[in-house]
Amino acid sequence: MTDFSTPQRMSPGAFVIMFLKSFKDIVGAAFVALVYMLYNSHDSGGRLFWKFALAAGIILTYSLAVAFTRYYFRKFHIEGDKLIYTRGLAEKQTTSIPLSRIHTLRTKRGLVYRLLSMRGVAFDTLASDKQEVELILDERDWQMLLERVSKGENFAHITDDSVALPPPVKDDTRSISNLNILKGALCQNHLKGFA
Repeated sequence: MTDFSTPQRMSPGAFVIMFLKSFKDIVGAAFVALVYMLYNSHDSGGRLFWKFALAAGIILTYSLAVAFTRYYFRKFHIEGDKLIYTRGLAEKQTTSIPLSRIHTLRTKRGLVYRLLSMRGVAFDTLASDKQEVELILDERDWQMLLERVSKGENFAHITDDSVALPPPVKDDTRSISNLNILKGALCQNHLKGFA
């Protein structure tokens, strides 16, 4: 059982999923070149087969290298009440997310995820409109992380064992002026040409 206190990589099955994603992306990028090679080739069938075999070998090797760097140089851990996520080979990037600020945990359970008993977990916070971190975890790590995140939510409201702070008050009042409506309308893509 892990408590995520030390930096660790994602579950080993995450490498397989990262490989399949990178393979799909690279094949999609090389698809036009492969089709061009097929229709523009005046070679015999045997020579064309070897060209495709070489192209497949290059794509497979490149996909493995990309998946390995994505898997090996991504680590995460929980320090205090923050999820720390580091990634990168030459330029390390660190994302720190307070557990109390996690707004949404979205999970992905596609066919490959289910076959490997894995779960893709995306963290969204109130400060950002897009996902900040995606982890690929097995079920045991997912349950442990979910438990830690729920404890992190409680940690934000209780600072001391004896003193409990009230939860923050949510103010749902909004003021909208005609100027804000006009600005919003002119910021839409279909109205930019008229502005």
